[in-house]
Amino acid sequence: MKMIRTTIVATALLLIASAPARAASMTLTVMQWNIYVSGHGTDGRMAPARQVHWIAAENPDVVSLNEVRAAQAEEYRWRLESATRMRWSVYFEAAQDDGIGNAILTHYKMLSHAKHAMQAGGEYGRGAVEATIDINGTPLHFFSAHLDNGSAAVRAEEAVELTEFIASFPEPRVLAGDMNAVPTAPELEPILATVRDSWIEAINQNTATAYPDNPPAADTHTMGRRRIDYILHSADVSTVRADIPDQRDLTNKDVEVQNRTTDDLGVRPSDHNFMTAVLTLEGMNVASSRVSARHP
Repeated sequence: MKMIRTTIVATALLLIASAPARAASMTLTVMQWNIYVSGHGTDGRMAPARQVHWIAAENPDVVSLNEVRAAQAEEYRWRLESATRMRWSVYFEAAQDDGIGNAILTHYKMLSHAKHAMQAGGEYGRGAVEATIDINGTPLHFFSAHLDNGSAAVRAEEAVELTEFIASFPEPRVLAGDMNAVPTAPELEPILATVRDSWIEAINQNTATAYPDNPPAADTHTMGRRRIDYILHSADVSTVRADIPDQRDLTNKDVEVQNRTTDDLGVRPSDHNFMTAVLTLEGMNVASSRVSARHP
């Protein structure tokens, strides 16, 4: 009898091991934040630790940062490791002559990365970075971008460049960044025609949250009176919810950087409100997920 039981158990284990991997879905929390010239708040203080506190509190899986320098990118990485007790990776590339550029941070494994320097011109150099991230055996192509702030014509050229850069990578794809234009701006049409806007999806699903002075709507502002920051994704990714939380310290009225909105009622850690989105990646490999793709 004992031999029969042993044979049954061994056969069952063999069947489990040889069974084809099942497709499943997995959620991923993404954050987009223009950190305002290497970490300045609206009180004029450069305080990366203050921003990292907010990032850690949101518990994201992948973070897109704009207006960061190389030294700050590395500082944010080790500060996040200290705050979350997880290992983080960072990929940074400068876009401007003064060293400011874009960074991607994640606690998942980075498989490769790429960059694109915008050729359209403009007052400042602009660019985009890509990191291929191993999400439980499925490669996700994640992009962080920053478009020109001074000229719609330059942004239009950059939008075409960015669309072509993104299209050179297979799906699934997620694009986060400061586009310096509202969703209805004509110059963003090449981008928005190929991806889906997580904030609008969340609005339509009643899963978008913000705060009373800046309620959920298509034009919920991320900078000044406009929504110019985005988390966008390919068609094989869907939005669960999105959030633009209240980042004001209403006990601190020492606001030096004025947006001329109700956000000026308290100091914020950046002149941009960050946004987060919880996304669902379909078709994940369940068998691979048993072996963690995160850093050991």
